[in-house]
Amino acid sequence: MKDIVTNIECMDKTVNFEQNIGIFLIKLKKKDNEIYKQESNDETKKILFNSLKEGLIQSRFINRDVVPYDPVVNKKNTHELVTVSNFQNITKILDKFNDENQHLINTNGMNESKFHLYMVTLSCKEHNYKIFGSFSNVLALQKKYILGQFISKGNFTDSTIEFKDTNNTFGFSKKIDLLVIDDVYILINQAESKFESVFKMNELFSMQAKDIIDNNKKIRQVFSNETRGKLAKKVGSGKRMASRLIKITSDEKRFNETIDNIAKIQEIVSDKENKFYSKVKDVKFENGQLSVKEGQKIQLLNAISDAPYHADISQMENVDGSRT
Repeated sequence: MKDIVTNIECMDKTVNFEQNIGIFLIKLKKKDNEIYKQESNDETKKILFNSLKEGLIQSRFINRDVVPYDPVVNKKNTHELVTVSNFQNITKILDKFNDENQHLINTNGMNESKFHLYMVTLSCKEHNYKIFGSFSNVLALQKKYILGQFISKGNFTDSTIEFKDTNNTFGFSKKIDLLVIDDVYILINQAESKFESVFKMNELFSMQAKDIIDNNKKIRQVFSNETRGKLAKKVGSGKRMASRLIKITSDEKRFNETIDNIAKIQEIVSDKENKFYSKVKDVKFENGQLSVKEGQKIQLLNAISDAPYHADISQMENVDGSRT
């Protein structure tokens, strides 16, 4: 982490480094993001770069632990690291960010509140970076001098960003939400929802979860057609259930063993003292299949999660929170 920050921090020691900086406004849409390239002078680029550099060198950024990205478990006070090659959809979206033919230019008549993020691209001698940040106060943009004019009506007319005050970037937050490194890794800085919106992760998770429901033999064994149909609708509308199902079934050997022994769920459901009881109390097991009453589908995933465990040393019975 420190090497990356040092590499970016030293960028302004290069002659005409401003020519290696690009500024974009991002409009997030359900299907495809809209990327608006903005014109700006060297002074503006320098001011924004210095602002981002302040965010990079803060101890709460540079000293945070880095952990692998987990769509199910949100770990506080950490950076989550995504390996781009693990997700084909991310590669496609990064390709679009890199393709000048995909960039829009004219922001005339557009309301600034429609833009969700800004992106700054940095080309160094050894590495290329994309930094995504938020607008710290969108309402303030209606009153501030941000696009080369006072925007009292909230419109962009010249597709130009211009900062004249070195101490004020007018609503462009210094907090770095996402840092893309050479299109190989993405660092998420307590901004998981923004990462998933930019790179359409929810759609990916829903598609993968539906495929599991339709085609996984053990899922077809333990759930009826009707139950699988209801689960498919649920994972199509919610990322959490979809990503949980993917995680539960990802360890094929463990999952298969769980389903082969799923009858044991009856022992938990009948024991109110069991630590896992509240998670599966409404689950019914009949003719080798699981079911729940309407509105309790989350308990079906709990039942197949293999979350309860026995600690060999302490002899305690507990629940693995990363699987529930």
